[in-house]
Amino acid sequence: MRTSYLCILAGFVLGVIFSAVAFPALGLVAVPGGDADLSELWEKGDPYLIYTVATIMRSGDTARRIPVNVMFVHQLSEEEIGEMESLGLQFIRVNGQILHTGPIYSANATVDALFALARSDLVVRIEHAKPPESLP
Repeated sequence: MRTSYLCILAGFVLGVIFSAVAFPALGLVAVPGGDADLSELWEKGDPYLIYTVATIMRSGDTARRIPVNVMFVHQLSEEEIGEMESLGLQFIRVNGQILHTGPIYSANATVDALFALARSDLVVRIEHAKPPESLP
C-alpha cells in the first residue's frame, strides 16, 4: 500500500517537472497583452512558431520578420496574393516568381502579419521555416 502512494507522488512530481519544462518550450507562455493573439495563432501555427512569436513580443521587436511556410486552402490568385501582401506577408521571390509548391508558399512575416494570417479563412497552416537558400 505504501509503495502505491510513492508511485502516485513520483508521478505527480514528474508531471510538474514536465509541465515546467514543456509548456515554455511549446510557447505556452504568458505575454502581457498578447494572450488572445497567441491563442488565435495557436489554431494554425506550429509550436516553434508560437514560441518564436512569444519571444519576439517579450523583446518588443515586433517589426522583425520571421521566415514562414504558409499553407493556403488552394493555390492563390493574383488578387489573393495582393490581399495577403496587404496583411503584411512578404512572399519570397526567385527571378521574379513567387516561391511556392501548390498551395504552400514561402514568405517572411511580422508578428502583426502572422496574427492577421491566423484570422484569414484562406490560411490552413503557418509554420516557422528556414529562409530558402539561393538556387545554383
